[in-house]
Amino acid sequence: MQKLRKFVAPEFFFGEGVLDLVGHYAVNLGAEKVLVVTDSSVISVG
Repeated sequence: MQKLRKFVAPEFFFGEGVLDLVGHYAVNLGAEKVLVVTDSSVISVG
């Protein structure tokens, strides 16, 4: 039997203008690094 591994992502932020707020939220969550994920499909949807 494999050991159970659990990953908890505390918050997801999305929407127009969210990049302007990412640093603020990262500091409030105590994060030292953030991962911003996007691609051309995400950008074309708006």
